Amino acid sequence: MIIPLDRFEEYIDELILSRGLSYFENGKVDEPEEIGPGIYECYVRGSEKYLVELEIKNGNIIEYCCDCPYDQGPVCKHIVAVIFAIQNEILEIDQKPKLKKEIKKEKKKASKTIEEQLNEILNTISHDELKQFIRNKSKDNPDFRNIFLASFAQLHKEESKEFYANYVKSILDNAAGKQGYIPSNKTREVVSAIDELLDIAQKHYNNNNFKTAIFICLAVMEEMDDVMEYTDDYNDDVWGCVECATDLLYEIAEEELPEDIRIFYFEYCLGSFEKHIKSTNDVNTMMLYIAGFLIKDENEAKRIYNLIEKIPISKYDEDSIMGLRLNIIRKLKGEEAADEFMEQNISKSEYREDVIRKAFKREDFEKAILLANEGIENDKKDRPGLVNKWQDWLLSIAIAQKNNERIIEYARIGLLKSYSVNRDYYNLLKNYVHPDNWLEFIETVLNDITLGQGYYGLKANIYVKEEMWDRLFEYVCLNQCIEIIDQYEAYLKKDYSIELVQMYGNQIIKYLNDKMGRNHYITACRYLRKMKKLGGKEKVEMLISTFRKQYPQRKALMEELDNV
Repeated sequence: MIIPLDRFEEYIDELILSRGLSYFENGKVDEPEEIGPGIYECYVRGSEKYLVELEIKNGNIIEYCCDCPYDQGPVCKHIVAVIFAIQNEILEIDQKPKLKKEIKKEKKKASKTIEEQLNEILNTISHDELKQFIRNKSKDNPDFRNIFLASFAQLHKEESKEFYANYVKSILDNAAGKQGYIPSNKTREVVSAIDELLDIAQKHYNNNNFKTAIFICLAVMEEMDDVMEYTDDYNDDVWGCVECATDLLYEIAEEELPEDIRIFYFEYCLGSFEKHIKSTNDVNTMMLYIAGFLIKDENEAKRIYNLIEKIPISKYDEDSIMGLRLNIIRKLKGEEAADEFMEQNISKSEYREDVIRKAFKREDFEKAILLANEGIENDKKDRPGLVNKWQDWLLSIAIAQKNNERIIEYARIGLLKSYSVNRDYYNLLKNYVHPDNWLEFIETVLNDITLGQGYYGLKANIYVKEEMWDRLFEYVCLNQCIEIIDQYEAYLKKDYSIELVQMYGNQIIKYLNDKMGRNHYITACRYLRKMKKLGGKEKVEMLISTFRKQYPQRKALMEELDNV
């Protein structure tokens, strides 16, 4: 989301905006530094110290990130706090009259960015001075030393996976407490350090230093997999490191590697899998999959098949074995043999869809229809989600064949079930149903929804599209809740503003009766402001007076009511 700097308040949730302003006003924001043209870096001190990065171009905030764990929206309170700091301290814009105090600062002299300062020093410092600095820094700072060695390890004759594994272990050991358990705040530090190491692996890959990239990724994948059981929180982030490592390992396996590196990589994967053959975790499975991408002949394929035979089938995903076999067939025998294998195993939904897609592409519609209908019959009892997929394929085929009757049939089903976000079933029907029959047709759809078909809210969405405002109002009255009133207010306020004010008022009373806490008070006051905009100022004043008498002990509510 691109955010205009001078109007950023319009783009951010009021609660987050309020919290960010509080951080800024209470001096929790360090002075932002311009580390590159329009790129700012700044620390915000909350329960911990978080790093915020912003990029501003042509008066717009085009990039922003924070290393805090907030995941409830695109912008956290720390980012908001830094935006206020940039406005008031760097761009000298005071957009917040509600700060109730003037912020006066002497105009700063234009300072060089961090990037400019670095370049100036690097262009001036001698080679020997730089080497001595690295020696001293490596001696005093293990983290710096490890990153430096990892960045240039390909120049060392004794480079190995173990070097990187030890580096990862040192990161984990430093983060672990006395019990060997990594708390949540340290987990973020671990993830940050591993991400930095994976960035180095990516650079080596980009420079065709494949072996170094393989070493790093294998070390991360193997060492971090065990960490999942020893972290207090944010396991998704830890697993994200493993996924990044494995994704790069797959990319490398699909390259035309030098033969010595290919053989090393293939043998390592097989050896690692065989060593842990009784393990069924995802990482060990990946090793066998990667080996499947690296094979060159039937003998290597047989070695993989032999390993598969040793796996206790009850402990292994049969679909995964089939996928591995398909990949090997495609690699050694080509696409035609792979298609034949998929048709022989057509009960697997991914294969059925792939065969349908290829039949559709070559306009073999008869075969595509047959396979789709078979899929519907096979899956209608236990896997209704797949039935939707096969019906959508039938719709695609009907469109390709220009079969209007079938298009309407399948698009109608699609509208009621809404099983694809990539299709606008309503407009598709509008285009194919004759205009003279449209009103009658849409009434049959609405009747089906009344009888229990169709997803929640479909009826209201049709009312909006058909501009049936009286029926939309009736729907809102029957399904009164504050979210539904809010959702459809824009369509109803012209004709039903008085009624909406009354409905909002009733729902706010219920809301505050059930909810406590500043977050909920902010929400309630937002709806009070909506009531005022609808012309319900007197009703709002009456409600505020009632709330003050009813909830005098709720200090936070009293403060929020002051802002209405």
